[in-house]
Amino acid sequence: MGSGAWRRIQRTRGRARARVGRSADIARESFVTAADVADVLALSGELDYRSAHQVVGRAVRDLVDSGDVPAELTPERVAAVAHAVIGRPLAIESAALREALDPAACASSRRQTGSSSESALDAMLVDIDETLAVHAAWSDGAREQEAIAEAALLDCARAVAASA
Repeated sequence: MGSGAWRRIQRTRGRARARVGRSADIARESFVTAADVADVLALSGELDYRSAHQVVGRAVRDLVDSGDVPAELTPERVAAVAHAVIGRPLAIESAALREALDPAACASSRRQTGSSSESALDAMLVDIDETLAVHAAWSDGAREQEAIAEAALLDCARAVAASA
């Protein structure tokens, strides 16, 4: 990536502001935690992962079709959808479902590199800052070398012109 692009990234990064409240609203109103709900169902031992994802997928489709938001997914709805999808009801504790539907709880539980947890994001931003600093230093050095080379070339051109 050219030094101009890195300078633009640095300028943009300094001005960009996250709209945390709006992002949290979007996360709560969307179905970004659907896979987490399926994980809870699968980890309960009552379902395999594929069936858990089928149940949750159908539940999400039903919620979307009725204009409902994720917070309206209840243990009773999960049981009814499970009965329709796998032929039997399925129990999930209300507290476990609420936690699985909470985007902030889901994000913070992801602790691996590159995840959405606060510590992982902080580490990534530190890495980006370090990378930008390295590239900025390289770019500054390249500009200095360019100026030195230009000055030497102009000196040579002047010497040639003076000797002619």
